[in-house]
Amino acid sequence: MERGTLLRHGRDLCGIVLGSAVNAAGTTYFLTGCDLVPGGVAGVGHIINKLSGFPIGGAVFIISGLILVAGLIFYGKESFAKTLFCIAVFSSLLELAHRILPKYTGNLLLGALLGGAFIGLGLGLILRCRGSLGTTDLIAQILNKHFGISVSGAILVMDVIPMVVGALLFGGATLIYSVLCLVIITQVIGLTQPKKTKEKQAE
Repeated sequence: MERGTLLRHGRDLCGIVLGSAVNAAGTTYFLTGCDLVPGGVAGVGHIINKLSGFPIGGAVFIISGLILVAGLIFYGKESFAKTLFCIAVFSSLLELAHRILPKYTGNLLLGALLGGAFIGLGLGLILRCRGSLGTTDLIAQILNKHFGISVSGAILVMDVIPMVVGALLFGGATLIYSVLCLVIITQVIGLTQPKKTKEKQAE
């Protein structure tokens, strides 16, 4: 393996770990404490944890693994291995954060804004490093590659269902803030991604 390729892989892996840590911290500290569910597998894991007590990291790992095969089909073995690495790192850091971090129980608006910023930044960094958590972001990347659909827009659409379920479980008041959090997440993700011109998409 050439030195440049090795350095790129090393940089990507470091970025994935950092992005996973930021994502896990934002999810645990802000969203779990405020019972906000802005979609995604982490949101589903939070719901499962609340209803059954099943470890949130374990739930995220299992659900993400079910989607992992898409990475192998559409992106090959390299992406498959990297996605598996992302899932393992994020699930572990999420479970660790859930055990050691305090939970923010203050203003819901502040929790939604800061939680969304943290998660969006973490996910954006993972995506920019050509990683995936094997969830809606992986599906979003496939849609972007083959159909030109924006990554942030696809994630926004696919995250609606768990967000609605969370609102039914935790009360209607959380729905508004969950929506706001989701919007912040998608906007921050969009800001972190390189711009793709229509000409490149057509190619």
